[in-house]
Amino acid sequence: MMLRALVELATREGLVESDDFEKKRVDFEIQIDDDGRFVGLISLQGEDGKGQRMSVPRFPSRTMQVVPGFMVDNAKYVLGIGDPKKDKSERLAKCQAAFIGLIKDAFTATKDPGLSALLAFYERIADNLASVLRDRSADKWSGSEILFFSDPTLGRLHDRPAIREYWAAFRNAETNDGGSTERARCLVTGRYDVIERLHPMLKRVPGGQSSGAAVVSFNADAFESHHLSQGDNAPVCRSAAIAYTTALNWLLEKVDDRPHRHGVRIGDDAVALYWTTAPDKALSFFADLWEGPRKEEAERFFESPWKGQPPADLDQNRFYAVTLGGNAARVVVRDWFETSIGKVKENLSQYCDDLAIGAVRRPFAIWQLLAAIDPPGKATAPPDMGARVFAASLKGTPLPRELLRHALLRMRVPGKKAEAFWVLGARVALIKATLLGIGRTDQNKTHLKEVTVSLDSNSNLTAYNLGRLFAALERAQQNALGDVNSTIRDRYFSAATMTPALVFPRLLRMAQHHIAKAKAENREYGIERTVTEIVGRLPATGLPSLLTLEDQGLFAVGYYHQREAFFTKRKTSNPPAASAAGEE
Repeated sequence: MMLRALVELATREGLVESDDFEKKRVDFEIQIDDDGRFVGLISLQGEDGKGQRMSVPRFPSRTMQVVPGFMVDNAKYVLGIGDPKKDKSERLAKCQAAFIGLIKDAFTATKDPGLSALLAFYERIADNLASVLRDRSADKWSGSEILFFSDPTLGRLHDRPAIREYWAAFRNAETNDGGSTERARCLVTGRYDVIERLHPMLKRVPGGQSSGAAVVSFNADAFESHHLSQGDNAPVCRSAAIAYTTALNWLLEKVDDRPHRHGVRIGDDAVALYWTTAPDKALSFFADLWEGPRKEEAERFFESPWKGQPPADLDQNRFYAVTLGGNAARVVVRDWFETSIGKVKENLSQYCDDLAIGAVRRPFAIWQLLAAIDPPGKATAPPDMGARVFAASLKGTPLPRELLRHALLRMRVPGKKAEAFWVLGARVALIKATLLGIGRTDQNKTHLKEVTVSLDSNSNLTAYNLGRLFAALERAQQNALGDVNSTIRDRYFSAATMTPALVFPRLLRMAQHHIAKAKAENREYGIERTVTEIVGRLPATGLPSLLTLEDQGLFAVGYYHQREAFFTKRKTSNPPAASAAGEE
């Protein structure tokens, strides 16, 4: 289904001109005359440094081997110019010789005057190359520039009808010689056709080789079966193979300020791509969600379309998403998801509601959520965690319970005073969303569904109120002592979340001294009343000796809610200036 959906995408967007030609950015045009003399070098690069997109003979898949393109290629193959620090002259000579060899074969078959002029160009290559370098000096070439040839009277040489016809015939013969001689039913189109032996490569897949990686490949005997070789083990015809890889490369392509046209990096080694059967305007609603919506986008994000507002007419269209990772020359399909736009909107709305925390309902990007649970300078979450969060947001399933443990571990590490504003919020948002997911699926833990967006002063959940109490005791210390090198959060948060019966009696005794000192200095700000109110909601039978992982999550949410309430109240009432250390 995935390959079929990608083929449909390539067809709808007009991405594939033909099996033998493709749209590619070309940087320079080399003009020659009928006798093969150099006329001029024309740059086709725009202000952004990108070349002009045009139809050229389809490029071959390359790894380390010397495999030339036909009539159009990079400077290494066309002119034998590369990076002097990376490219050896012997290899550049082989590349150029292979490029010229294809032209000679084409001339033998067609006798086209354009090819004759081109061979004449290479017969006097020394003089012509010197002329090229006068127009663009050697130090400006990297070897990756794409070039093609033109003649003032014959036009673009690779576009001449005889040459295009020869190229199509050459490609067809190449398939029959290098792959199956018998036709088989294509798994994508369902038609009997010649099967593609080597599938085109994908570029820009995290973890993949810079030269590209293949979704379908069988490059060792261990991967083959039933005496089939290469692509015959997963029969896909050439047109389908070209279409699905072109569609994936189109989705992966960098566009403007986005690293991918319709994709988002989730972790260091995976990218999630998404598309729909609706026009592009539908995708604009999804574009910013996973990448990091800015503040001004947040309001639009929550108002429309996530609340079921227009354009509801697009809701019946199909939505597809695939998560890809690279493993050297292979692409790993980690997840595949298909549903309707309407269902995705519904699931994403719940995902965002679950993550909403405090007064500022700020949507967090996946990378922000994962960064918030990693200790400074160190990643501890499993590499596939980003993909699992992405899948949960689309499918409406609970977030991985493992996130709860990682987030709580990070909460126990003393925070830096210079920690970014959003980090603690993202961490607690992740805890809250994970708890809500568990509450919806575990009948024994339905109380977790009671977790609210902001402070719930009527809650009777013991763990939640313990978190509130800890925040109040921290505030009492700050009112009394101001900035200190080590706060009770730095010293006791970990123990308080796990063994409250052991820690809180000591903290309450300390709080009595803090409150007394703050009162003496007229900085008490009603904290004693708050502590008394919270203690009144704790069980009379005593504090729990241990808290489960879920209750530790409730503790963290209660701590954040109460802490934010103190901060909000202080801003509203405009009290005397006090240290803002530790405020988020």
